[in-house]
Amino acid sequence: MDDCRETLDYSPPISAIMRTAMAIALALVLASGAATASEESEGKPPRVIEPRASDRRTSDGVPVEAIHAYRLFQQGRHQEALHAFDAILARTHLTPSARSLVLNDRGIVHWGMKRRAKAIEDYSQAIALDPNNIDAYHNRALVRLYAESYQEALTDFEVVISREPTNAKAFLGMGHTLWELGRSDDAFNAYLAAVRLDQNNAWAHHSVGFVHQMRGEHTRAVPNFDQAIEIDGRNARFVHSRATALYALKRLPEALDDFRRMTEIEPSDVDGYFGLGTTHKALGDLEAARRSLARAVELDPRHVGAHTNLGNTLQELGRHAKALSAYDAALRIDPNHKTALLGRANLFERQGRTEDAKRDYERILRIDPGDPYARRRLNR
Repeated sequence: MDDCRETLDYSPPISAIMRTAMAIALALVLASGAATASEESEGKPPRVIEPRASDRRTSDGVPVEAIHAYRLFQQGRHQEALHAFDAILARTHLTPSARSLVLNDRGIVHWGMKRRAKAIEDYSQAIALDPNNIDAYHNRALVRLYAESYQEALTDFEVVISREPTNAKAFLGMGHTLWELGRSDDAFNAYLAAVRLDQNNAWAHHSVGFVHQMRGEHTRAVPNFDQAIEIDGRNARFVHSRATALYALKRLPEALDDFRRMTEIEPSDVDGYFGLGTTHKALGDLEAARRSLARAVELDPRHVGAHTNLGNTLQELGRHAKALSAYDAALRIDPNHKTALLGRANLFERQGRTEDAKRDYERILRIDPGDPYARRRLNR
């Protein structure tokens, strides 16, 4: 087939590794009181940082009921936890320091219930009552990061780091924030600081690799992903990131192994099957590619890249009717998807449907007037 220019049609995991896969792309997941976030949108690093609960010591005037309230939150009983914290805060005898600590913990509950504005309100009140409550600064920074209030988040992270210069998680959060602000070099330095401060922080290693990957420095990215995987070998995002870097380096058998490993870790994750199918195709195993890409489409019927690469694979297998259906499916989702238009135009040429091919090449040039392949095919 003439140059169809098929590519691995996604960014490594980690909004435009924080906007389009890596966007690394923030979902806040709370488990046992620990908030984690993974950014699976393009160009967005996943942000996995836990909120910090206050040290609920009764010697600080914090009532013992606060410990019970936080345990309710850890058990997933968020509404009960909220009511319990409300009852504690209704008391008038709490010292400013104790009230600040309780407000911090109630803010975590609001965060877990996806009430970001309420969480920020609690953290701000906690800071006003006790400017030395670094937990509240840390948590407000995280919520502001996820709420995309990046400049305010940066200010809070700077306060935390000024008070706790060895806080690796604060440097990691600062790195994510700086990345979103377009300060990629500063973000990289923040990630490096996080690694220096905590060699066992897998997400810090992953974030360093992510920046290398976004710069096209795939050879440098791989060792950082190796480190992250050595620390947490069951994290599908780490494996996916390394797989995409290996694919870019044309180390296809290794990439194939990682994509296969990803499907074993996360059997319902479309990215693993999409990468597996695309890599099988690059290695020439078209039938294996077809099976994996068909599974990807089954898992996510709106995955344009999977439909497109499935169409390319079916076209090479000579299954033209099914290939056309795959391209049409991709273009129903994204009418301006160039790779799908190129694949369909090539298919039309193979079938002798010259006018249909011409229309697709003309559409490509309307999308990208400088596309040399489409122009060459029209001028032949």
